[in-house]
Amino acid sequence: MFYYLTDRESQKDWGFGLVALSFQDAAYKLLKDREFISDITVQSHFPINYLLRHSAELYLKSMIVSLHKFLDLTVDDERYNIRFIGQNEKERQLNNTHWISELHWYWDKLINDHQDEIEKRTKSNWARPPELKDVIETISKYDDSSTFFRYPVEKRPSTKDNNKFKTSQLIIDDLEGYVREGKTPYVLILEDEEGSITEAYGRTEFILEKLEKSLLIAVDYLHGFHAKTRFEFFGGF
Repeated sequence: MFYYLTDRESQKDWGFGLVALSFQDAAYKLLKDREFISDITVQSHFPINYLLRHSAELYLKSMIVSLHKFLDLTVDDERYNIRFIGQNEKERQLNNTHWISELHWYWDKLINDHQDEIEKRTKSNWARPPELKDVIETISKYDDSSTFFRYPVEKRPSTKDNNKFKTSQLIIDDLEGYVREGKTPYVLILEDEEGSITEAYGRTEFILEKLEKSLLIAVDYLHGFHAKTRFEFFGGF
């Protein structure tokens, strides 16, 4: 792809796609770093999942810009912005919209509304797999605005915040079972002055495993659609 090697001003999508690829690549490199992943003192899933979530957002923005330009729809090249009508019939601006559900909805709508012209001018199959919509819905349930893995708690705290950490407080009466069955790689035990256990912590099953898998699946699909968009619409630029 030629856009890998051109400057920002030459990017047909204002640079969204190239930066999306950078965030995706960083996430994949961290996932392959076994030392980083296995370090019990690091909540490694925070940066990895944030990188994946942000990559998905930037891929969608890249393809929205590309579709507008390919179809000769309105764009603001001076402010690097696109105004569009969102799901609730309110005007949105691309440069301050971070809701992945809204971005995915508008990208999907653009393809549906202009499907005949897109298929006439390109050779690719633009059908979106149902699984992509499903994983976007899972992501938006937890991290629609891209803040979930950026902070320990949200602006509006909820019980979902308690699920972010892979370390949790253990039931003292069940400690022997946790260790014997290998449910946690470590246990932190706190005792009082008399040697009685007062608290225990360990790394247990991660409740948000479905969200992590959804992020990986979404980015993989969007990466493919983005590459196809750049090749078909702009010859690789």
